[in-house]
Amino acid sequence: MRRWHPSVPRLGGVVDEVLLDLLDAGARRVARLDLALAPGGDVAADDAIAHAVAQHTDGPYDAVVMGTALDHVRHVGKALRAVRGLIAPEGAVLATVTNLLRYDLYGRLLERDAWTYGEGPLAHYPVKLYTHFDVPNHAADGGLYVDRVEDEPLDADPRGVATWARVAGEMGYHTDIEGTMTVARMRVVMRHPGP
Repeated sequence: MRRWHPSVPRLGGVVDEVLLDLLDAGARRVARLDLALAPGGDVAADDAIAHAVAQHTDGPYDAVVMGTALDHVRHVGKALRAVRGLIAPEGAVLATVTNLLRYDLYGRLLERDAWTYGEGPLAHYPVKLYTHFDVPNHAADGGLYVDRVEDEPLDADPRGVATWARVAGEMGYHTDIEGTMTVARMRVVMRHPGP
């Protein structure tokens, strides 16, 4: 069960400048939804994304940059379908998502059975966290396909990771969870499949 702390500001998205390095060299028309959503959104950015999409009436775009907005969306497929309407065939949607199985989050959840907020990795109140396994499913729900994923490494204590990986294995998680636990975030390039 999530325990919210009302005094911490809630953000709908964060601008991830590294994500911009994944833009195609030929991308001329780029919609920056990340700028429209950061900061000041709410825990669930579904309405904010719908509003930002509605403001971009001069498409189609070569790319849409969402930043960390998908961490704050309750209905991922619906949000991605709306964004898909902004891009040209083979256009790109770029997003950064937080890894649900990252060591520091996974360990806290198992130790305390509660999320920890504040200055840590959950400071921006994500309502949705992702794994490498469900990103392609969410993209497909939005009418997109995953072109590539780049992992942002997490600086983690190897002994702690090994311990939690063993516990996760005993709980029935896949055998490569140790590698997955050392990924902080995933930068994802999704594409419009065309007509």
